[in-house]
Amino acid sequence: PVFLYIGPEGGFSPTEVDRAVASGAQAVSLGTLILRSETAAIVAGINPADCERCVQELLGVRTRGGRLFILGVGGSAANASHAVNDFRKLCGIETYAPTDNVSELTARANDEGWHTIFSEWMKVSRVNEKDALLIFSVGGGNMEKNVSPNLVTAIQEAKSRIAIWQNLRALICCASGPSPKRCRVD
Repeated sequence: PVFLYIGPEGGFSPTEVDRAVASGAQAVSLGTLILRSETAAIVAGINPADCERCVQELLGVRTRGGRLFILGVGGSAANASHAVNDFRKLCGIETYAPTDNVSELTARANDEGWHTIFSEWMKVSRVNEKDALLIFSVGGGNMEKNVSPNLVTAIQEAKSRIAIWQNLRALICCASGPSPKRCRVD
């Protein structure tokens, strides 16, 4: 199981940290940054079982030699780019964000349209049953309302390329915005 300890705004005392580490916890620090009450409330609302499922999916990608494709637009594209570094360097997972290739991204948007930038990129990348998608989104994606239609089209493309969708999971995490508690595996 995964446990996330969120302390007071001033942080845990050294004694509290020592006790947690002595009981098997791994201490992780945000440095001088402090989670505020609002952030702590959002994190507390995330279902730990969903987080555990995400961790297991990511371990599965690494174990089966798959690739992790991270999608996001706007600020989520910046988060995707940063996450690529962490998953490659710290987790040993071959990871890509299409938004890191600005030349291809803008050429596809210009020539094919914004809504297909990720799905067409995935076709060329030959996404397969060993791979996974990690999608960062504030709005979640909605074709009818034109909210991140490129993310929706990417999921549709992945589903059409993989006969058994369960083998290619989409990890969809919405960390802020209108539905901050959603983090699911589809």
